[in-house]
Amino acid sequence: MGALEGESLKIVSKSAGNAAPQAMGGFPLAKWSGNSHLWWTGSKPGEKLVLEVPAAKAGKYEVFVVLTKAVDYGIVKLQWNETPATGPLDLFNNGVITSSPISLGIHELKAGIHKLTIEIVGANAAAAKGYMVGVDYVLLTPR
Repeated sequence: MGALEGESLKIVSKSAGNAAPQAMGGFPLAKWSGNSHLWWTGSKPGEKLVLEVPAAKAGKYEVFVVLTKAVDYGIVKLQWNETPATGPLDLFNNGVITSSPISLGIHELKAGIHKLTIEIVGANAAAAKGYMVGVDYVLLTPR
């Protein structure tokens, strides 16, 4: 409820690869919000994807992101409005699933556009080195 679907977020920039919606109905181990995610492929460590995240009203929010995990997904770091928000997040999993909600912290937001930056920083030693990333949704929870 109230999720900003990853596949609907505007792409501000990407330093490499392709980012497009991918239907996720064929993966029975998890359920994706909207049955889809934004799928970033064809990238490698050091590359960044920047997404616009709209806030309808000004206020204090905890920002959450849900990502996809799979055998060929990378390790990423997330930034919120160009400020580091997480350490390395390993998206490797032996099976395609969603992550638990990942908190990017509590922020005082102005109404309007904010930026989520995803940087690929590596891959799990056990992963197929596809360095892929999937964004299920972003959720702004009032605090």
